[in-house]
Amino acid sequence: MFCRNCGTEMQGNVCPNCGYQEPQAQAEDVNASEASAPEAAAPEAASTPEVPVPDAASNADSANATAPNADNANATAPNAAQPAQPNTPPQGQPGFTPPAGQPYAQPYTPPAGQPYAYGQPAPGYAPAADDKKSVGLNVLSFFFPVIGLIIYLTTKKDKPIRAKSMGKCALAGFIVGIVLSIVMFIVSFAVGMRALEDYADPGLVLQDDATPAFTPDTNSQNTSALDWQNMTVVIDDVEISLPCTYSEFTQKTGYVLEDSENLAGQLAEYEYTYLMSAENAAGQEMDIRCFNSGAATVSVQESLVVGVAVDAGWGDPVADIVFPQNVKVGDAYDLNAFREKFGEPESTYTGDSGYATVSWGDDNDVYNGFEIVTSDGQTVEEISLDVYPAE
Repeated sequence: MFCRNCGTEMQGNVCPNCGYQEPQAQAEDVNASEASAPEAAAPEAASTPEVPVPDAASNADSANATAPNADNANATAPNAAQPAQPNTPPQGQPGFTPPAGQPYAQPYTPPAGQPYAYGQPAPGYAPAADDKKSVGLNVLSFFFPVIGLIIYLTTKKDKPIRAKSMGKCALAGFIVGIVLSIVMFIVSFAVGMRALEDYADPGLVLQDDATPAFTPDTNSQNTSALDWQNMTVVIDDVEISLPCTYSEFTQKTGYVLEDSENLAGQLAEYEYTYLMSAENAAGQEMDIRCFNSGAATVSVQESLVVGVAVDAGWGDPVADIVFPQNVKVGDAYDLNAFREKFGEPESTYTGDSGYATVSWGDDNDVYNGFEIVTSDGQTVEEISLDVYPAE
């Protein structure tokens, strides 16, 4: 049996395609007619009945028997008063009325010319009256993406317009934050590498643009008790005058620079180094400073030694250096005694923990200097002396 509405084969009395349900009585008639149709047609197709040859007597009887009479006419005449069966249109067409007690199982069909509005709000739905973009919330979402995401998730059903705008701002803020983090990392890395290159090596660090060039001042008068024109020190019982050439210094004292990079360094005109570590064969250490007083670029080994320093605070064996007025590391730190030996200091400093420094300068050359340092306020721990060549 097939559906009267869409032509799909019925399953029981119900159409699996459109849901049409055949009334029980009609279904039984249709099933009965479908079942008897093959049986009635089979004998006709299987064999042809024999036709008897009639004789004269039988022809007369047949004529009388077949002649219609009034009763037969009345019996075989169609019943004119019998009402005609209504022509019910198929389901889904105008005028269709489902059988009594049966549901109208027709699937939804949108009106002609209208698209099927998937995902649209149900009829009667009205958005919130304040569902619109908020500048303040958008700015908040941009700078704090996590807060924007939370508000988006909690308001996307009730206020979809506002939630969507905040979600976009939160996403934009998140992306901008990542980009800025990458840029800051790259800049910080570059600055750190530059600083590492400049200050990682405590030895040879050449003069930069911020350091003033060597310009001795010959107009002022020297007021300290130090004789800067004839400055000598005694290193491990060897007397040496400053400044002196690097080759003379190493030959007399036996101290050479430890770092090969410092030895290979180049100094331009009036360029100097920071204090560099030098060591002798016995493992004793001291620091020296080199300077190029000429116009041509020279190597460190061709430069002048203008500064010596010794620091016993590291605990390593240090050189035995006797500075002017027989001052050396390990002496008592006595500021009044230093004033008597070297005159009024150029600067002094005393800290709460006992750390103190006192220094003297040369009025004729701002680069010349002598400094004494203590870490406990009682014992001299570090002494440095710089003497540049006079112009």
